Amino acid sequence: MSRILLSLLLFMVIFSASFKDLTGQNEIIDDVLNRGATFVSNKGQWDADVRFLTKTEGMNAWITDYGVVFDFYRIEINANSLEKFSDSGRHEMLPETREVRHKGHVVKMNFSSFAGTDPVFHAFKEQTVRYHYFRGNDTSCWASFVPLYGEIIAEYNYPGIDVRYYHEPEGLRYDFIVHPGARVEDISFSFEGIDSVSVNSDGDLVFMTSLGEVHHKGLKAYQEINGDILEVPGKFHIKEDGSIGFIVRREHNKKPLIIDPLVASTFLGGSSDDRAYNIALDPDGNVCVAGWTVSHDFPTTPGAYDQTYNGQHDVLISILSPDLSELLYSTYLGGSSTDWFYFKSHTFDSNGNIYVTGRTDSGDFPTTPGAFDQTHNGGNDVFVSVLSPDLSELLYSTFLGAAGNEYTYGIALDPYDNVYLTGWSESGNFPVTPGAYDETHNGGRDVFVSVLSPELNELLYSTFLGGSDSEEAVGICIDPDGNVYVTGYTESNDFPITSVAYDETGRSEINAFVSVLNYDLSELLYSTVFGGSAMDMGIALLPDSEGNIYVTGQTNSFDFPVTPEAYDVTYNGDGDAFVSVFSNDLSEILYSTFLGGGERDYGAGLIFDPESNVYVTGLTESFDFSTTPGAYNEIFNGWSDIFISALSYDLSELLYSTFFGGSMPFGEYPGNITFDSEGNLYVAGSTSSANFPSTPGAYDETFNGIRDAFISVFEEFVLTVPDQVVLAYPEDEAAVEVPFDEPEIELGWHASQPHITNYGLEI
Repeated sequence: MSRILLSLLLFMVIFSASFKDLTGQNEIIDDVLNRGATFVSNKGQWDADVRFLTKTEGMNAWITDYGVVFDFYRIEINANSLEKFSDSGRHEMLPETREVRHKGHVVKMNFSSFAGTDPVFHAFKEQTVRYHYFRGNDTSCWASFVPLYGEIIAEYNYPGIDVRYYHEPEGLRYDFIVHPGARVEDISFSFEGIDSVSVNSDGDLVFMTSLGEVHHKGLKAYQEINGDILEVPGKFHIKEDGSIGFIVRREHNKKPLIIDPLVASTFLGGSSDDRAYNIALDPDGNVCVAGWTVSHDFPTTPGAYDQTYNGQHDVLISILSPDLSELLYSTYLGGSSTDWFYFKSHTFDSNGNIYVTGRTDSGDFPTTPGAFDQTHNGGNDVFVSVLSPDLSELLYSTFLGAAGNEYTYGIALDPYDNVYLTGWSESGNFPVTPGAYDETHNGGRDVFVSVLSPELNELLYSTFLGGSDSEEAVGICIDPDGNVYVTGYTESNDFPITSVAYDETGRSEINAFVSVLNYDLSELLYSTVFGGSAMDMGIALLPDSEGNIYVTGQTNSFDFPVTPEAYDVTYNGDGDAFVSVFSNDLSEILYSTFLGGGERDYGAGLIFDPESNVYVTGLTESFDFSTTPGAYNEIFNGWSDIFISALSYDLSELLYSTFFGGSMPFGEYPGNITFDSEGNLYVAGSTSSANFPSTPGAYDETFNGIRDAFISVFEEFVLTVPDQVVLAYPEDEAAVEVPFDEPEIELGWHASQPHITNYGLEI
């Protein structure tokens, strides 16, 4: 989808009758405003149609509900010495007199699609200065502590098109921002108060006023990618009705760019605390989230397996329509005590059945006849459950554990729907299978990797993995060859490492690790620790199409291993997210980068797009976390935000990055992300913010309690590179309609400031 910016610099105006009270008003604004740095808001000191005023040398610009009123002027001063004869007949020169004349011309720019609906204005970059207006004896026109801003965005009545007002050194600019689903061809604006308008041979838009000609230098369309300006042809277009529009030519670009309209976002929860940790799409494209809830009134659906809250913590599983407008199916899952769900712990089999895992200390957690283990073993056990696609039936369910505590964080299915799990166990008698890589508990908490049959009636393979201290595994995935990858952290200086490992010793007391086992868990193929001199932890991992292993998580190490050409080679402070790429045998770090700001950040989820760009989501508490121009949300919302970032496959370039969240205490916590077949990006998590962004028509637009789960969709998020030249010049024989999936294009004047000429003299 394309988002197009058309920068305008205009210079003249005529006040209509509705602005009769503005004519001639020249409030004294300090030098900062006169240099055009700020926009003064209207708190009743001006006509109601005015929203903001900004001034530059020779121009007042009134931003209104229907466009902009431009007051261009110049000051002419004539000095005269007058002769006269005195009464005595002597010839005398009177003192010099100065004649000051204010000559101006007013042009009103009307947005042609305006239909009387009040626009919505958003003001940014608030200044510390305030103004006071006490004019005349009508106190209704007085205003005090009037705020000033550095940038304004107006959602006018153009469908899908906003207008951004801001200043650059050469003067005031306004960008038409064309969101996906809208077209640059639909933009139309007209001028009142001009004599004529034309496009000259240089491509300048020219109109005549009483002060002379106003020139907008030839239109230049450009695409901005990481600060680089890539020009594409564009020009003004005067329509048959005399209004102005634009024509652009969109061409193949070497670098990708995306636009991210939030097309759907919903709350999901009851009156207490509800968390979503994972998101997956069923075979029909419906959106399934899983997590936990302590809300007795969490929304369930008729016919669901369990519509009644069981006590303390229950697992939640909910399925919504692709546009998030409808809750299709929703159920509790749990016993009378505490049942938890973490990270990437649910998935679908080939029939659309839903596999869920977590940990439970409920002796009455539901199991099914014939399950591998129908009896709770003590402490916290792992559970694995399978529900029908409509959540109406518990097909299979089992415990997995021993006398101590077991936690699980991840699940993956192989092509035969065998169920792979990982987590940790402190039980010496945790069930392992003969011939496993490690049949003996090593001490503290050991990683376990276990494989159950699709019906959960048989433990096919199971092994420990660990050293003499403690370790935990958080992420698990399976490559096309059936090899099993796990990541997490270890406190053991004797964690098992293979001979070609990237790092055989570790550099701190707590290291991240990645280990690879064969499909039946009988052999440790590759294993390495990695990190710096402080604590490091792997949270999610994923193999790419070449077999390289991408890992994200958190590092507290200023000396975490990064590669020379990485996007960010410097530790930012108090815990950074990281992304690292290992060769398939874990012998080499191919690429590695920090990702973060001055406060705590960590990566929680990974996914690739079809162009092999890598998308990372996680948590940030950093107001200075890196975002990219034009991102959905470039400004930190407060406390903690979700971040969504896209990096090139070699981690050298931050292609896109946005905050996502609300402003309430405790903020947001991340779940996972996924793409659908159309390239729409789905993200889930939890929020304590009543002002978390939801969209009209969503299943639940209103915050419900202490914390809600959320699900959000960003439309056509994939970074794509068009593979052909598309022309949009109507006079060209080969002209075709421009599709909406083109890269971002900005149209603007990048020569000197447009100027007014009078008989060839610039003023």
